[in-house]
Amino acid sequence: MLRTARRVQLRDIVMRRYLAFCLLLVACGMKPPEEEREKKTIDSWEASLAFAAEAWTRGEVPKHVVRNVADAATEEISKDAKGHAAARVLALARDLKEAVEHDDRAAAARKARERR
Repeated sequence: MLRTARRVQLRDIVMRRYLAFCLLLVACGMKPPEEEREKKTIDSWEASLAFAAEAWTRGEVPKHVVRNVADAATEEISKDAKGHAAARVLALARDLKEAVEHDDRAAAARKARERR
């Protein structure tokens, strides 16, 4: 009787571990939804643009850094992002490039603050 109880207990432990392992495999294999990935991409580029603009307005980075970040953001977002948020970040990239070209630090600072 004691052996049977131990077998049942051991079988239950093995089954729980097996189930946990299977669930872990399924969870690791799942990709985040496309919308979630797109939102993270847009949010990341928006933050990068604001950071670059703020650093440029303080004189911590040269103009070409802001231009490069704006170009990279435009290229990445134009690939697959859609909707209002993507359009907003594309406009921010365009506005920051324009501010840098005109050496307008006040406009760049204003655009970076609007992002918050």
